[in-house]
Amino acid sequence: MYQTKTMKKLKMIPCPKCGNPMPLKRKELGYNVCVNCSTVSAKRGVPVMRGTGDHTWVDLEVMTQDQFERYEEMENKTKTEITPNRNEDRNLQGPFTILETDK
Repeated sequence: MYQTKTMKKLKMIPCPKCGNPMPLKRKELGYNVCVNCSTVSAKRGVPVMRGTGDHTWVDLEVMTQDQFERYEEMENKTKTEITPNRNEDRNLQGPFTILETDK
């Protein structure tokens, strides 16, 4: 039927910065402190569609938190330039009729 894997107990060592237990494997992978003491921020991803026609695919652009925040600022700025304020009076009705305004 189904096989289940049992989790092995990780060998723990004290974090040099805070003293809390951290896996020895982190040290072997080159990390010096536990996850809670780490100063590295999480990575963010943005899906990007590439190609044309029926030859399209989606890539994932991975970036730091700072890069992602700059990307969001640029994206929001672009959206406000493309979509102007909707509170303006509209003088268009239908695809071809322009209504005269008394302004």
